[in-house]
Amino acid sequence: AGWAPAVAAGASIALRPKFSASQFIPDVRRFGATYANYVGKPLSYILATPEQQDDADNPLRVAYGNEGAPRDLSR
Repeated sequence: AGWAPAVAAGASIALRPKFSASQFIPDVRRFGATYANYVGKPLSYILATPEQQDDADNPLRVAYGNEGAPRDLSR
């Protein structure tokens, strides 16, 4: 499962009851997330949200998952 590496490393995990593309970056900031794991299309949904001036101001360093469209991966 996507949470197994965090458990093995003794890291913290933040899970939302329901995925929200518009709240992804605010959640990353709020929880201090440095790693995100996704299954399916969330990457496309996140990248489809309106760009904000401070999007790059967050601690996220790695996102790992499947279903990344070639145009999304090249961003």
